[in-house]
Amino acid sequence: MHVSRPAIVGLSLLTLGAIAAADNLVTLAQPDAQFAETLGGRTKVSGRVLVGLRIGPSPGRFDARRVRVALPPANDALPLCVRMTSSDGRYWALNPYLARPPFQPMPRLDIRSRYQDELAAYSGEDIIIRIAESGECHEDVEGTIRPVSYADEDEAAAASTQLHVYVNTGSARASLELLDEDGQSLALTKCARPTNRAAVSFTRLCELDLPQTLASGRYQLLITARALTGRRVPHRFDIWLPE
Repeated sequence: MHVSRPAIVGLSLLTLGAIAAADNLVTLAQPDAQFAETLGGRTKVSGRVLVGLRIGPSPGRFDARRVRVALPPANDALPLCVRMTSSDGRYWALNPYLARPPFQPMPRLDIRSRYQDELAAYSGEDIIIRIAESGECHEDVEGTIRPVSYADEDEAAAASTQLHVYVNTGSARASLELLDEDGQSLALTKCARPTNRAAVSFTRLCELDLPQTLASGRYQLLITARALTGRRVPHRFDIWLPE
């Protein structure tokens, strides 16, 4: 039987999707695409207020094989835009991903970096990841933000006790508030300057203790920047949190 080239390509992608789902792995939107990244050269600093979002603790050293993303139960494929940066701005990556169902709540992210050894020299705290639910993938993409986690699947529930939010508010101080979908406040914290003096990709780290009774679902983060003049500037972001 003759099978046309488009059909072969389609079957190959379906096969790759099935393998990724079976391995609980979120892969690049185009599995054969080159992983877009840079290391060294001109320092890249994001102008985004929300630079990265992590739930639970980080490992001592960054290990790309341990990065997981919080996803809801779904029957449809979920496009994601994944941005990675080092705290010193030397490393930067931006790639479109596609979560192919069926997937578990915390599938692993397939990070095909050519700089695995260099990334492993950073601590887990110093590789910052921002994952937005979006069919587009560029620096200014909007969409529900999904936290990463370094916990193993059987550790995920126990690790989901604290939210780590990397923000860029320039010289302004910042606070972080977790809101439910109705705008009701659930938790509040102040954000601190990074302890790593080499950090340039973010200016504040917000560590928020999550309520013990928090259910999985959609929430909002309210980041309020307060300038030296006392002027307050609010920034709201939709996020999704696991149970």
